[in-house]
Amino acid sequence: MLRMEMACFFVVMLMSILYFSAKRKNTKLHTIFSAILVLSMLHLIFDAATIYTVNRMDEVPVWINNGLHRLFIGTMVILFYLFYRYVVVMIEEESGKKQGLAWLFAGILVVAVIGAVVLPIYYKETEVGNYSYGPAANMTYISIGVHLIGVVALLAVNWKKVHAKKKLGITVAMTVEIVIALYQAFHPMAL
Repeated sequence: MLRMEMACFFVVMLMSILYFSAKRKNTKLHTIFSAILVLSMLHLIFDAATIYTVNRMDEVPVWINNGLHRLFIGTMVILFYLFYRYVVVMIEEESGKKQGLAWLFAGILVVAVIGAVVLPIYYKETEVGNYSYGPAANMTYISIGVHLIGVVALLAVNWKKVHAKKKLGITVAMTVEIVIALYQAFHPMAL
């Protein structure tokens, strides 16, 4: 399982090297995208680490396993918030109008990160591997769902205002995320 995370890490790292080596204007959109790239690499490191620790719970101290899982789900929440913010800023730049509800999604981010830190995490042991679940994970999934719904709603309302190439990229990313989320909801071992 770690091979997929390592492959994704190297793809994101290559994208980051190419992205950060190119000259560009320092815009809000580029700042958010830069944060997404860096946080994606960190998230993949935490993902790989949690796969290792959750499948060696008898060897790894509980506090390390719990801490890595909290970092993993916390970075996941922040990534989806940043993706939402990226779409908001992109639409604002394209339409010239401020998009509302920023306070609501920032509040959801804060609640979800706090939930990732303080709510319980449990571990399910299976013959094919172990995984985490519980209130902290549920808070993360709810937050991700709300952010995905926010992106879909923003795109639906502003569809005609967004450039075709940007619509295509975001639509593909959204479709992949939704399919993966639904699949993993029914198959928790599928990472």
